[in-house]
Amino acid sequence: MMGIVLFKVALVVYLASAVVYGGSLWGRRVMPARFATGLMFAALVIHTFSFISRWLAEGVIPAIGLYDVLSFFAWVMAAAYLAPASVIILAVLIVSVAALAILGALGARAGAAPMVPAVSRVVGWGIFAMAITAAIGWLFGVSV
Repeated sequence: MMGIVLFKVALVVYLASAVVYGGSLWGRRVMPARFATGLMFAALVIHTFSFISRWLAEGVIPAIGLYDVLSFFAWVMAAAYLAPASVIILAVLIVSVAALAILGALGARAGAAPMVPAVSRVVGWGIFAMAITAAIGWLFGVSV
């Protein structure tokens, strides 16, 4: 129950952050954008505690239904947005590999397959695909 309440609070703070960001863009001011970044960080922390609370209450990682997956996706996007520019590539790599591992675990659980081979397969092929994509970008001189 506490996890749902924390999630709703995080949702309100995420919304407030988006509204303040919009106001910052509309008024072309920097201070509201900084305040909105602080709000987003607070929402990320509350959202993290929401995940932990639900995990402890239910005894399983809360990543079963569509609601949980979308909630996790929002959490990942907020974390990636707040990552410092100097470590953004490393942060995106870590978040991507973690998301691949979670998807592999969910797939193994849904298909009643062994967990370790499923996770290693999804993570391994995912990293391979990212490496090929980076190599093609390097060959064409494209950097994102």
